[in-house]
Amino acid sequence: MNENQFISSDHDTLIEIRTLVAELKHDINQLREGTHAQLIEHDKRIRALEDQTTRIQPDEKIKKYDKIAEEWTDFKTRLKVYIAFVTIFGGIVGAIITQIIREYIVRTL
Repeated sequence: MNENQFISSDHDTLIEIRTLVAELKHDINQLREGTHAQLIEHDKRIRALEDQTTRIQPDEKIKKYDKIAEEWTDFKTRLKVYIAFVTIFGGIVGAIITQIIREYIVRTL
């Protein structure tokens, strides 16, 4: 090969390298812009979640829920006691009424 062929080959190689570097710069800029856009979106979502957490105050909600759950358990316990009391009272009253009816029937016969 002569000197002109080397220069031409070197020139072509430099053009290819310059084109590849330009493409790489373009790709890097696109990645940077995409990453920046994603970070902005993540920041928006995080701020919205933080705002909701501040407004909702989950710690207080959990305490209220626990209190309501405890009251519900107490209510169910009281209800069972009341049902047992009414059942026993109803049985006693029923037995008394039955006894009165039996005595009435025995006296009238």
